[in-house]
Amino acid sequence: MFDYHSQQMALPASTQKIITALAALLQLGRDYQFVTHFETEGKIIDHRLKSDLVVRFTGDPTLTRQQIRNMVAELKQLGIEQVEGDLIIDISAFAGHDKAPGWVWNVCDTMF
Repeated sequence: MFDYHSQQMALPASTQKIITALAALLQLGRDYQFVTHFETEGKIIDHRLKSDLVVRFTGDPTLTRQQIRNMVAELKQLGIEQVEGDLIIDISAFAGHDKAPGWVWNVCDTMF
C-alpha cells in the first residue's frame, strides 16, 4: 500500500461546491437565468455607435466565449460595426465580495 500525506487535512472543495450549488438553487430557484445587458445612450449613425457601450455582467458561471461571440454578432445585426466611445465593463454586481475576511491577503495587508 502507498500512503502520501494521508493524515494531512485539506479543504473539501468538491463538497463545498455541492453546498454552494444547493444554496444557489434554493435561493434563486430552478428557473433562474443570469442576464448580461448591453446598454448605451448613443445613436447608431453610419454603422457607428456614437457613445459608450456598457456591458453589465451579473455573474453567470456558465458564460462562454461562444456566447460572448454571439452577443457581438447580435450587435452587428443591429448595425453596429464600430463603437466611437468607451467599452465599459460593469462588474458592480460583485462590489465588496472580491475578498473574504480572514483570507491570506487580508492578513498580509494588515502586517505592513
